[in-house]
Amino acid sequence: MATVCENISNIIPNGTLHNNRPVYDITLTGNLASYSPGRIRYDNGRWEFYCTSGGNLVFASATQQTLAGCPKELDFNDNNGQQVPEGYVYPFLLVDCGFCTIYEERIFEVFESVKIPGELPTIEHSEPFKCCDERLLVLAHPTENETWKNDITSCWIKLSGANDTVNFKLTKDGVDTTYQPTAIEFPNEPFSYYATIPWQDVLNSEGIGCYKIEVEFNISGISGVNTWAIYQLKEYSLATAQKTVRLRVNFNLKQAIEGIDFTDANVEDTIRFFGFIGNRQPNMEIDNLVYSDRNIKSVVRENLNTYEINSDPYTETLISFLSNLYLLSENELFISDYNSFNHSHKILDIPVIVQESPEIDYLEAYQRKAVLTCVVGDKNKNKRTYY
Repeated sequence: MATVCENISNIIPNGTLHNNRPVYDITLTGNLASYSPGRIRYDNGRWEFYCTSGGNLVFASATQQTLAGCPKELDFNDNNGQQVPEGYVYPFLLVDCGFCTIYEERIFEVFESVKIPGELPTIEHSEPFKCCDERLLVLAHPTENETWKNDITSCWIKLSGANDTVNFKLTKDGVDTTYQPTAIEFPNEPFSYYATIPWQDVLNSEGIGCYKIEVEFNISGISGVNTWAIYQLKEYSLATAQKTVRLRVNFNLKQAIEGIDFTDANVEDTIRFFGFIGNRQPNMEIDNLVYSDRNIKSVVRENLNTYEINSDPYTETLISFLSNLYLLSENELFISDYNSFNHSHKILDIPVIVQESPEIDYLEAYQRKAVLTCVVGDKNKNKRTYY
């Protein structure tokens, strides 16, 4: 069967898509001029030609993988058992005789990136104090339920799809514990999970000791284990809590760093470290009114209490926890101080809000430790008298 040469004067994308690829209208000359416009589309690995006046009937197809640019110089070698009007039977060769207006073919594709959890690369040095900083102190009381006596730890992860898996694992001295945390899905973040560990439950189940929280995951076929943190669990007492402070937070906002929407999850977490919280300043706002007889009377008095959070010198691990998570992403923040020398022994889960940016003092040169200070203020501004 002879091949028919058909010329074209234009190939123009008509603004529609077929299988996410543009559909082209073509102006035909020669034997099929009277059936112009024709149409070309890409389907299942081949270009298909059909005549629009024929009810979208496919007349022929080009099987070569012509993917990019203007669809010209196509060898339609499969007639699909069809015969076009006036007896012209395919195959035919569609060629460009110099009149084709080239239009760049634009294809819209969406690909989701996958973030694999892991620690950033670091340079390991011999540091005798490093292990002490990396092991976070947690306290719990076996029977008393006051929040400021019982620490809580939460951890989380973002997966990429429904086929991914996660397991939050707690170990003691390298051995799996009987108590294991339960993965809970975030209500407003698909494929994201968190687990909350009340250390009082761990204390009553496993006792005091050194614990590690690990996050085992399989994301898009990639398996791994991420160490969340290492903890030293002790029973709460005035002696074990001495010289420590604690932040208790609720996460209920969108966290850009984590890429997780915590809304409606109200994830509770605490962090205990050596330091000092106090130095309350009332910051009293005073509004007086001077009457015509030159007497002054009070209109409003309001105490806007502020407190200072001061950490002991720590390396980057804990300082980053404070500045990049607990003081940045909290929706609710409660402060507690356990120092016997504090002016007040009543700073126990006081609700506050960050009022000034945290500051990091890197102390002396040629050493890694730094201290963090931050000013927080009363969450509830209700300490006022007024006329």
